[in-house]
Amino acid sequence: GATAGGAAAGSAPGGRVVERSPVAYEVPPGRPGWVAVAAAYRPGWVFDGQAARPSAQGTLLFRSDGSGGTVRYQPWVAAAWGDGLSAAAFVALAGAVVWSRRRAGGRRRQAPVREDSAAGDAYA
Repeated sequence: GATAGGAAAGSAPGGRVVERSPVAYEVPPGRPGWVAVAAAYRPGWVFDGQAARPSAQGTLLFRSDGSGGTVRYQPWVAAAWGDGLSAAAFVALAGAVVWSRRRAGGRRRQAPVREDSAAGDAYA
């Protein structure tokens, strides 16, 4: 974001929120209340195990118990589930293909042998 380098990136009951990186913001300890982070809302922002709520301005809101902590952007948690499901589907499909080919292996049709009656008579 535009606030990197320790500038204020939001507010919390205990003071200002500081951007540590584009995907991490430090929330100071203080009294319980709402924490506002000046980052665009997207699913995947997490603070103290809870997902962000969008503010009226489209930024991040979290409830804090006052203990402080780090707000992190973790979209890869959902992406990891998607990757895992994709891999499982691929393995299932590949297994089905291999199984069906092995099963059909004993019943393969061979090309019919064509007998030429003229050639057969010549060697008789």
